[in-house]
Amino acid sequence: MQTPHILGLDIGANSIGWAAVECRPDADGHPQPVRLMDLNSYIFQEAVDNKEIPHNARRREKRLMRRQLARRASRRRGLVGILREFGFLPQNWDAAAANAADRSFAERILNNPQAKAFIGDADEKMLASPFAIRARALDAKLEKHEFGRVILHLQRRRGFRSNRGAKYLELLKHPDLRSVDINKNADPSDKEEGEILGGIQRFADKMKARGFHTVGEYVWETAKESGIPPARITTSSVHFAETPRKERGEKPAGLERVALYANREMTEEEFDRICERQMKLGLNGLDKAVRNEIRAALFEQFPVGIPPRSRRLPHLRYNAVGRCALEPGRRRADKAALVSQEFRTWAVINNIAAVDGEIPSPERRRALFDACQNPAKLNKQGRLSWTEVAKILDIGKLNYDRDNPDMKSGLIGNRVIRDLFGAMGEENWARFSSDPDALARLAEDLLTITDKRALYERLARRWQFSRGPDGAAFKLATLELESGHMKYSQRAMARMLPHMREGKNEHDAREAAGYEEVRSPFKPGDPAKELLPLAAIPETANPRVQRALYAVRRVVNAA
Repeated sequence: MQTPHILGLDIGANSIGWAAVECRPDADGHPQPVRLMDLNSYIFQEAVDNKEIPHNARRREKRLMRRQLARRASRRRGLVGILREFGFLPQNWDAAAANAADRSFAERILNNPQAKAFIGDADEKMLASPFAIRARALDAKLEKHEFGRVILHLQRRRGFRSNRGAKYLELLKHPDLRSVDINKNADPSDKEEGEILGGIQRFADKMKARGFHTVGEYVWETAKESGIPPARITTSSVHFAETPRKERGEKPAGLERVALYANREMTEEEFDRICERQMKLGLNGLDKAVRNEIRAALFEQFPVGIPPRSRRLPHLRYNAVGRCALEPGRRRADKAALVSQEFRTWAVINNIAAVDGEIPSPERRRALFDACQNPAKLNKQGRLSWTEVAKILDIGKLNYDRDNPDMKSGLIGNRVIRDLFGAMGEENWARFSSDPDALARLAEDLLTITDKRALYERLARRWQFSRGPDGAAFKLATLELESGHMKYSQRAMARMLPHMREGKNEHDAREAAGYEEVRSPFKPGDPAKELLPLAAIPETANPRVQRALYAVRRVVNAA
């Protein structure tokens, strides 16, 4: 029989100190300490490194890189299989065979008197390049294996496409939206994407000014002029543009070299031009059906993070959402759900007080909530400034967590309403602002309909939004609502909201809704009740707390 004892824990960021005291019941049956059973500490690895970056974040970064490399290798294997099937590659295709194909092309071109204009001053080393084959494909018939070499090189250099825009590939095939530039979906505020988009525009201007139609043609002609072997256009020693540079520190103002970039549309256009030219020249085995199959394998791109079901790995959970903290049988609600937005706003408002402890009246709290629902009063971050909050509550100085960086810029408002207002415009907003039920159904459609083409049609037909690239239907279909999930389900928040509207804070509302009692995960008589199972550790967003809780479970189970 286990000895009755008291276990005391001192929990830190990377250590737990404990003391176990043996107890015996006194005359009244109350346990009384009689001796010290054990005293020690357990040191575990901290959940973050010296730069406050969670170890899980680094592992996730490496895992995403491995997944990206695996998808790229899988895509290339599929394309090689298709090219082999139609005879455009030999069965033993590898790096050595690719180099042999390049050298064979160079020898064939050098022995062709009709190719003198194409060769110019280039030597055999310069001709033994996939870029030379790509440029030649626009003028003369290729060998079958040379055509396959071109396709594989296009696959390796497919060009930039924003991951944000990749989600809308099917939507942009709609007849109303074929003129939309997918790269406009990229985030220009992102330094890396902004640099790439600028490089794409500069490269397009250079090609237009010199009269080139494809990337391969530009690279080959530039290589002949410079005498440097063909290289990808991001190699600044060969291909660059000069842009004005402002004075930065010790560097004077002047011109600086910037890299050029190609986008996916340039590669697709080059593929179409090469295929059309080779079909006219009578390349054996190439027809419209084969071309379409190769094109699909070459430019196929899955939505980020959601590969097709046929290519999903069984040990990975895609789009996994945690369970509700109050109703474990239900999933956590999206932050972009209107009930989540209202719950979050009331949770903050009901905790606001003056420095001297004065609590705002229900009327002023309601006025503050209405201001948080007004998109015209929210800033770009979807927040209401603390100055405006104090004015509405008629409080000189507010009492809120000033050390919390998430609270410094103001009171968080209804970001979904702000985003919807910006996307649909004032005229359409007038239709929905007076009908909360219709607004909730519209927001639910944006969250639940994953097929963007179907969503676009529903917005245009059911909700009567204007069509086209500049229409409200397209803006709403491509709207990026707030990401993430709450810790509660929609049902749990809906039960607590009436109490929060009355002024109760989150804890009191949870108790009033009947959620305060914590249900034990064990059944009566369960022998495992003496140990803390994995399910007894709640999920938290703080890696330090999560690691400490796992360490607590280990210490308690060993006690």
